[in-house]
Amino acid sequence: MIRIEDFFNIIKKYDLEELNGHLLIKSPVTKAKLKDITRELFVSLGELKAENKNFKLQKIGNCQFKNCVSPQCHKFILKPTLINSMLSREDIIEIAEDMDLSRIEEIGPIAYLKEYNLTQPDILKVSEADFRTVYAYMKGEKC
Repeated sequence: MIRIEDFFNIIKKYDLEELNGHLLIKSPVTKAKLKDITRELFVSLGELKAENKNFKLQKIGNCQFKNCVSPQCHKFILKPTLINSMLSREDIIEIAEDMDLSRIEEIGPIAYLKEYNLTQPDILKVSEADFRTVYAYMKGEKC
């Protein structure tokens, strides 16, 4: 869910400056802090990958500002190591192909995960953490 008020509160909180469509932080901060602020902005825009540590924030190559935190200048990529997950990239793709995105959006992710797991043997049940990764992949992230 997009929370535009939160988006603008983050801009005020960090005193971000807009320059030609870029949101720039004025005070010097670490790269980690820049990524944290960018993730906060993504969360306020409803981006699921921003809350999932299996996705790494990466700056898009055409942004020339080192202090830019604009969501339009960043993207999420699936971490190759899939930290916090027992799933490989191939597993994520295979599970995603077995799931129904329209059904997830119809009944909601939590209800869908329960429904999905009822049809699976114990060894193939998907954890909530792994489901968030699969769901984010289904919403558009490519491996």
